[in-house]
Amino acid sequence: MSQEYLRWYAERLNHADPTQAQIARREHASQMEYLERKHASMEYALKTGLKIVAGTDSFIADVRFDAMADEVRWLVAYGCTPIQAIQAATGWAAQSMGWTDIGALQPGRLADVIAVTGSPLTDIRAMDRVVLVVREGKIVKSPNNLF
Repeated sequence: MSQEYLRWYAERLNHADPTQAQIARREHASQMEYLERKHASMEYALKTGLKIVAGTDSFIADVRFDAMADEVRWLVAYGCTPIQAIQAATGWAAQSMGWTDIGALQPGRLADVIAVTGSPLTDIRAMDRVVLVVREGKIVKSPNNLF
């Protein structure tokens, strides 16, 4: 589960509805235990050279679908290098789904690209500052829609 779930449950720990608060407390505690186990498995995976794949699993109400930057930061916090975390959210994730026409900007390849302010290799929080998004070769977000 993602950090987003943990945030979602944490916001509901003191819900006005006692049943909702109880569920949130139980699930929050469960998520904390899960994160401890996940941290240990991440350490093992990184030590053995396994590729990590990031995802948000966003499917419940009020969980953001744009939480990938959070996941990338979390991977760095748990031991990935910035490039490993970026690869986990991009190329390695695509490869795990069997996509082979990725990883290069050339004709015939999918052209999903983002541009960020700053270098995520030296400051992973740059992934929060997306200024350009190109999806399947088409610009879907640009600074002041200049393109």
